[in-house]
Amino acid sequence: MTIVDSSELYCELSSIPSFSDARFITSDSATTTGDGDTGASTIRVTSSVVDHLRNTRRSLVKHIITTSSGSFITPAQDASDAVSSFVSSTGSLVAVLRETQGQNGEEKRFVEVWKENSLQAIADVTKIHGSFYTDAAFSSSSFSPSESALCYTAEENSPETEENDKSFDKMRFRPLMGETYKERKRPGIFIMRWGEEIYQAKKSKFSSKDIPSRIILSTLVKKLAHPVLPGAPVFGQAVFKSDTVLYATGYEKTSDDRFLGLYACGNRPSGIWAITLPTDDYEAVDDKGVQTIKVVSMKKISPDDQACRSPRIVKDKMLVWLSMERGGPHLSCSRLDSFDFDTGHARTLVDTVAEPLVLPDSLSPGIGQDLFCGLFVDQLPMQPLLVLDGESYILTHATCTHYNALYLIALSDGTVRRLHLDDGGVEYSWSILCTDSFNRFVCRRSKSNAPGELFLGTLTSLKSSPTLKFLDKPKLSPKLERLLSDVSIDVIYNPDPNLKHVETIVLRSSVHAEGEGPKPCIFMPHGGPHGAYTIDFSSMYISFVLAGYTLALPNYTGSLGYGEKNVKALIGKCGTLDVKDCVDAVDLLVQKGYANRGKGSLFVYGGSHGGFLAGHLIGQHPSIFSAAVMSNPVTAAGDMIATTDIPDWCYAEFGQEYPPPVVKDADGSVQSKLALYATLQEASPIAHVNAVQAPVLLLIGEQDQRVPPSQGKNYYHALRQRKKIADMLYFPGNGHSLEQVESSRLAFEAAVYWFGKFK
Repeated sequence: MTIVDSSELYCELSSIPSFSDARFITSDSATTTGDGDTGASTIRVTSSVVDHLRNTRRSLVKHIITTSSGSFITPAQDASDAVSSFVSSTGSLVAVLRETQGQNGEEKRFVEVWKENSLQAIADVTKIHGSFYTDAAFSSSSFSPSESALCYTAEENSPETEENDKSFDKMRFRPLMGETYKERKRPGIFIMRWGEEIYQAKKSKFSSKDIPSRIILSTLVKKLAHPVLPGAPVFGQAVFKSDTVLYATGYEKTSDDRFLGLYACGNRPSGIWAITLPTDDYEAVDDKGVQTIKVVSMKKISPDDQACRSPRIVKDKMLVWLSMERGGPHLSCSRLDSFDFDTGHARTLVDTVAEPLVLPDSLSPGIGQDLFCGLFVDQLPMQPLLVLDGESYILTHATCTHYNALYLIALSDGTVRRLHLDDGGVEYSWSILCTDSFNRFVCRRSKSNAPGELFLGTLTSLKSSPTLKFLDKPKLSPKLERLLSDVSIDVIYNPDPNLKHVETIVLRSSVHAEGEGPKPCIFMPHGGPHGAYTIDFSSMYISFVLAGYTLALPNYTGSLGYGEKNVKALIGKCGTLDVKDCVDAVDLLVQKGYANRGKGSLFVYGGSHGGFLAGHLIGQHPSIFSAAVMSNPVTAAGDMIATTDIPDWCYAEFGQEYPPPVVKDADGSVQSKLALYATLQEASPIAHVNAVQAPVLLLIGEQDQRVPPSQGKNYYHALRQRKKIADMLYFPGNGHSLEQVESSRLAFEAAVYWFGKFK
């Protein structure tokens, strides 16, 4: 297949809409038919789609109306200027955060509140703050219980001057959160109110001729201003408990006034805070500046030794959130904590799981063992509550070995149950998008050769299995349907009983010419190192398969989804144990006939820590791979300490203390740091660069804050100095993940071209 053909398939695959969010607008849970199906529901579904022509990602919104007799889907509407939207708890109101352009091309920002097709309130917030925060770590999307206010997160305006005309204050250094936040200003929580009180307060400030419309002037947007405390956190993920009480995640600085990089790092200093607002803040907007709400009180309710995130209020009785140990692995097994509003007591509902557990209870008896490997999940669903047999439960998904599974967690005692769904005997990976807070939920399933499909689930009792109703799936071309149907999915395990956590997902086309041996194999270790491959659909992975390669996705020691003990087993052994697991996985691929050895048979592709492993594999085992592609790789951990947004990673993953202690000699002089530097360099791919034989292509993002571009550039120059075959592509404006649409496509095309040269 030519590069052009591969690129066209990649564009078609990456343009498949992906279901990113769903919310119940209405749900008649009281109506239940005899077969377990339920009455009418209206579900607002958001999809994300890549637009290669415009070189951007677009957002599409549609509504699905489902009844016991069938479903109706409204045409998808382009909502690209709506950067975020969320629904009130009753489903009657929808908030839309919109970023658009004015007539002269200037940026404009609006907050809108809709009830069905009627605009209830709108506020122009262009001058009040900067862009909205919509990422999972900071985004706030909550209506107050009275549905007369909402909160969201946006960039605070930079101060122009401070007291006494300190004009230089606008140049003051203000630490941010590293990767993905380089161009972002400090986040702040903003509260918008509307209603008669606001209207009357504003009406008294203007003459009638100055009031263009009641709807415009009946809103008030204010920034939450909390007391300035030593080491005061930056807040996000705010949710209303009452009209005057918020709960939010507070991200804290380290002792050296640093915010450690937050992206893909759940172990950051952070806590859950209760924030009390004044009972009356309805005064009119002051045109001279942004109005603020002076916080009455703030109190952290989570333990100081835990890193916390994802607060969710359930039934106005309890707050739940995810937490994990501070420091150590950047991603690991979470626990589920709770806070009872009536008693004021906090407790742990689901603790950290050391090794996979076989659950004693199941919603589908007779299916077999129900594994629970721990809460390996980034965030809880925004609407996670289900009520069954009079008891309340949290419904979430979590990574379990090589797939995501659904779990019910009892709020009374933390009992965990695996929720089995009827998949026709085919293994899928499942995720939960939302519930109706009664007995229905919207979930998504996919597998490596099948894009995401949307289902409505209904649970009537713990004694019965859930029923599923198909809602929607993307429409594929007949050619793509045929190609995907020819892709097989296999999972192979290390035969050593002590290494049952080491597994490899193998994707390959089942179409073979007669007498044809295994196709060239791309071995692709994941990053992190505490990440995990699942059988979820990935357009990039399938694109490599359809370009004529077998793709091997290994989960080595330290991967998520096999308990906390497995995560910590890699600490201090990066560059040795993970490399050994990968080499063993390659041997097993060859032994089982998925790959051959020899020229043009095996290639390696890795990004971040996956690039670290790719560098080790071609350096420590130079005869295995015919070529390598390394995307923003860690190549010299010792050199990275001073320039990465996660300096703690360079210490913690290699078994070193962070921050490093000050060690003194007998005469009182401080010891040199050269020993530590040498340890980190020796554990890095740069230590083996002399032995590299495979041609290397480096893909480097200019704006990468996680793994600085110097890591890839220095490795490139080291290879060229030694007369090795090496090339490098440099992507302006891109960060660690080469996230821009064109950059992602070009990176794929370059990899296919590079491997094709050395077949």
